[in-house]
Amino acid sequence: MRIRLLALLVLANLCGACSPGTSVLFDEPPSLCLTVLDVGQGDALLLSFPHDRHWLVDGGGSIGGELAVGNKRLLPALRRLGVVHLDKVFMTHAHADHFEGLFAVLESLEVDEFWLPSRFNTKPRIRALVGRALRKGVRVLEAGRGGLPESRVGPVRTQLLYPFPGWKKALVNSHSESNDSSIVLRLALGDVSFLLTGDIEAAAERVLLGRGLIERSTVLKIPHHASKSSSTPAFVNAVDPLLAVAGIGRDNRFGFPHASVSRRYLSRGAPVFWTARHGTIRLCTDGFSLSLEQLHEQGSPTLHRFWDSSSIAGWQDKANRSLAPSFGDKSEDCTAAVGERPVRQTHKRKTRRRPSSPVSATKGKGERKKEAVHRIKEHSGGSLDEREWQRSRSQRKRLRAPWK
Repeated sequence: MRIRLLALLVLANLCGACSPGTSVLFDEPPSLCLTVLDVGQGDALLLSFPHDRHWLVDGGGSIGGELAVGNKRLLPALRRLGVVHLDKVFMTHAHADHFEGLFAVLESLEVDEFWLPSRFNTKPRIRALVGRALRKGVRVLEAGRGGLPESRVGPVRTQLLYPFPGWKKALVNSHSESNDSSIVLRLALGDVSFLLTGDIEAAAERVLLGRGLIERSTVLKIPHHASKSSSTPAFVNAVDPLLAVAGIGRDNRFGFPHASVSRRYLSRGAPVFWTARHGTIRLCTDGFSLSLEQLHEQGSPTLHRFWDSSSIAGWQDKANRSLAPSFGDKSEDCTAAVGERPVRQTHKRKTRRRPSSPVSATKGKGERKKEAVHRIKEHSGGSLDEREWQRSRSQRKRLRAPWK
């Protein structure tokens, strides 16, 4: 009898520990995962939080939905990952390669909230998507009205940066208002952050920079599939990512990723990973380190890269060093100039530009190119896979190599 009583007391204590108002001793450790799903030419990003909580950002697709990306590629991928319920689904903007797959998701999975930039002036296909969400009892919300400005999912800080109320008035010289209405999200756990940008182009990038909404982010989802209409130098400098990812279809007719955009990231030492070359990519962090895995339809994932806490700290120190004032030779130049009046040159003489060294002048074009590639390789951390791929595309007369 006494043993049975003790067993009941232990069971009661365990049940009390699992009640909502108390903390669980062995809780799930904090984590945040971003899975870039391979859905062809389009975006489909899965955000996974502790306790089986998930957000889906876009669903891939094609015009008219004739390829049934949602049923054939997106849903099978989500089921392999064990996703049966989505807290939030975001349609970043009204282009088929971002929303067509969401029809199957809303039909087959449990969804709590469906977010879109705006419900005004929407196309018939978008109205049909919103109608399906409402018929399923899904709450429909508009990012352009200022919802979800900042919140937390456990220890993860989430921000909806754009569009904000009145975003259209701030947008100037936009070449695609639909792209520039894309929902932009930022999520951070500890020292690691993810910036998801939809298909924003240069005009929206300027708005975000002008309002001071862009922070350095560890992982960047490259805007607009690495099109040359996005990833302006000012934007890339402000984000300064450790690495960049993108959803891009194999041999797509747009020529994505554009060679100049790939070069812009690689020249900063940020490797570029995209679905046509690497398949489905999963990035997971505990707030201190970051791992990159390649997922397969069968079998275990393959660990591709790992950044430990010291690597993340080194990336952060890079920003601190760039912000720190540097003196050195400049201060000596300033002191030497005190009390002296600058000599104003009245006219400039045209001089012939000379090579820096006589040796380089005698080298052929092929040798100079090899030296340039070697320098880029050293600067980008030894990864030249992207450049080799771009070179093979240039030989097929699709794109020029980044060093040309």
